[in-house]
Amino acid sequence: MKKLLLLLVMGTCNSKQEATQGSPEQLDIQNGFSGVQFGSSPDSIKGRLLGQTGSFATYEVEEPNRPSQVSPLVYYTYRAGRLIDIDYTVVGAHVQPYLVEMRRQYGPETTSNDTLYWRGETVAAKGYIDTEVIAEPILLISLRKHK
Repeated sequence: MKKLLLLLVMGTCNSKQEATQGSPEQLDIQNGFSGVQFGSSPDSIKGRLLGQTGSFATYEVEEPNRPSQVSPLVYYTYRAGRLIDIDYTVVGAHVQPYLVEMRRQYGPETTSNDTLYWRGETVAAKGYIDTEVIAEPILLISLRKHK
């Protein structure tokens, strides 16, 4: 079912909205999500500490500046006090328009199994569509600094 949904979503992306293709370099330019930059400290967000193990800490933030399709909770993970990973979800009817927007900004993705990838020089985005948790599809997005 996941593969069918992924093919369905990918097959409907030849619309006029995607006529202008973006570039993965945009990931490097943004260098984060919703104004929070990779490498920043936890002081740059107002969130609830979910857990801490050694030098890793994860915060849950109700993000008012997020795009409207994104669920209200965004997860920021820090290592040694610096932001290294951002995770969030897009649910239901918002999944397809959000993928169209990601392709518009970052260009076409590469795929492996059920996972979508966009890779800039220093920042990468990974997406996975899950259709087994709830009746509606869930797009799980992870942004990570890789250099």
